[in-house]
Amino acid sequence: MLNKKFTLLSLACLFYVILNNMPYFSSFFVPEVLSQDKCETALTLAENEYTLGNWDRVMALLNPCLPDGIPEAKKVRAYELLALAYTLEDSLAEAKNAIAELLNEKSNYEPDDRAPGKFIELVNTEKKIRARKACIRKLLWIGGAGLATIAGTVTAIVLVKGEKPDERLPDPPKYPDNKK
Repeated sequence: MLNKKFTLLSLACLFYVILNNMPYFSSFFVPEVLSQDKCETALTLAENEYTLGNWDRVMALLNPCLPDGIPEAKKVRAYELLALAYTLEDSLAEAKNAIAELLNEKSNYEPDDRAPGKFIELVNTEKKIRARKACIRKLLWIGGAGLATIAGTVTAIVLVKGEKPDERLPDPPKYPDNKK
């Protein structure tokens, strides 16, 4: 009987510790979206964890808060930290996704010169891809306008070609003679 009470008490204590330290256990329990206050705290903690080299903790702290838990003004830094952590953990697919979100928030983002070379390379690659896509969209738009013009011209020619060329419009009436 004492053993059951001890086990039950141990489980209750463990549950209490986990709930009160949710950011530390968020890799095990992923909360929906944390409140903005908790997410701002999580961002501050993630900054500290990044400085200490605990990149897995950075990811665990920030992932539950993105995209909606962190205020707009701080999203760029959150995505930057997340992308840096993924890059340093060699999780390049996740790093690319975080960089894409970072550039969605701030398209003219420039990485710090002190950032890891792989991170800078990934940011520059994503920017080049976006520039190419923008150029292609512009060319397609211009090309589409050109095709629409050609299609309109061809349609007009086909419609006019259906008329008989011998038929003329009647002559306009003569002006009245005002000399009386």
